[in-house]
Amino acid sequence: MQTESNYDRIGTPVWTSKDELDIDTKQPLTYTLLSFTRFGKEILTQLNYIIWFPARPKEHALDIYGGLLDGVNFRVTLDRNGEPLLYETIHNAGATTKPTHAAAQGP
Repeated sequence: MQTESNYDRIGTPVWTSKDELDIDTKQPLTYTLLSFTRFGKEILTQLNYIIWFPARPKEHALDIYGGLLDGVNFRVTLDRNGEPLLYETIHNAGATTKPTHAAAQGP
């Protein structure tokens, strides 16, 4: 992963001695979560890979996405055969969800 500054480094959420939430980049960690979704009449498995960053710099004064703490959930939805059906990136604040790839469907 390319890094421009400390805010680009993956870390672990921690409480500081001042009772403030921070991201410790000396302890990089990827969280995993198993979830499920309905697709028609089927229940499909989703693999979630969640990472946290110390900050997201504001691009301008009215940037609502910038600030302390930032993170991304990379989610893979598997079809009934366990093959990837959909890849998504989800901003941890929940503001944006972006499908990044839908697997081609066979006949």
